[in-house]
Amino acid sequence: MASYTIAVDINGEFVGIEESKHGTKYYCPACEDQLEPHKGDTYEHHFHHKHNECPFAEYFQFEAKYKFVEWYNKTDVKLQIKTKSIVKECKVDCVKYNSCKKNIEEQCVYDTINIKELFPKVELYYDKENHFAKIVDNKDNPQFYIEFVKYHDKANIKAKEGLKVVLINVKTIEELESLISGDSISGDLLKMYNFNKIEEQNIPCPDYLSKQIIIDKLNQLKEWYENNHEVWIKYNYITYYRCWQQETCANCIPECINGIVDKRSFNLKRSGKYKCELEKGKMSLSISDETPKNTIYIVLDRANNPSDGKVIIWIGNVDDVIKSNFIQEGDNIKYFNFKTENPKKKECSQEYVHK
Repeated sequence: MASYTIAVDINGEFVGIEESKHGTKYYCPACEDQLEPHKGDTYEHHFHHKHNECPFAEYFQFEAKYKFVEWYNKTDVKLQIKTKSIVKECKVDCVKYNSCKKNIEEQCVYDTINIKELFPKVELYYDKENHFAKIVDNKDNPQFYIEFVKYHDKANIKAKEGLKVVLINVKTIEELESLISGDSISGDLLKMYNFNKIEEQNIPCPDYLSKQIIIDKLNQLKEWYENNHEVWIKYNYITYYRCWQQETCANCIPECINGIVDKRSFNLKRSGKYKCELEKGKMSLSISDETPKNTIYIVLDRANNPSDGKVIIWIGNVDDVIKSNFIQEGDNIKYFNFKTENPKKKECSQEYVHK
């Protein structure tokens, strides 16, 4: 038999069975029949319809929403959704302004936010005219609305009215109780409306790089270079095996295809490259031994190629280089026109065996 644990009093306020009092009039929010609280020692506490038996399917929303509001208003729970902020700041003094793929009127930055940080408390109020329960942040001036997927049409109406809406994918009391048994709800169980622009602001582009920033960072590198006795360049040197029959040889080893990786390094200063100059026109740092053909250029803008054919080192994070005290190719450092392969391939040492 259906268990009724939620009622409304004469003021239209929701009351749980444990908060009810004998002698006080209560009513069913679904059918408006009078409810009597039964709080004995034998059976589970519940409300009983005085005259009619209410369709439990209509009653579901009241019990479910009452329990959800109790859970939500706890201080240590989270209702997390993935939202996006609209970014409109793309500075014209950025050196990548004309080529950057992010140079558009609006960018989107996705983030996960906890709804409770925006709306710490919610209220459950009774719409007597429509026999419906509504979860809102403020019943007098609602800005936020929570609904269950069973009543998605109500959510759509509120969304069209401009309210921020969260739709929760639960259809039964059992699903809801399972959902609120923990301290967090997130992921595919939630659908949101009107939250995309909740943090609309001019968020600085993370890839912003002005000429002045480049000059300042290159000066830091120049000072670091001049104050160190050793400046090491680390790289992977690849020697290939000569293999003519990779597709048919059963004895082929990975080195035949990928080559032998030999980790090497050299000290720029020991090699005679002591001269370090800041070239503002090329937005680069040049390191040379007075011989132009031996010049190495360090750049911070990856699109910058100050001299075709010369060795270029792109550094994405100057602070990491200074902290580690060496330059090594990786995610934030790339070499261009740097000799890292042996053009004279070694003869394969493996015996040819036909597959």
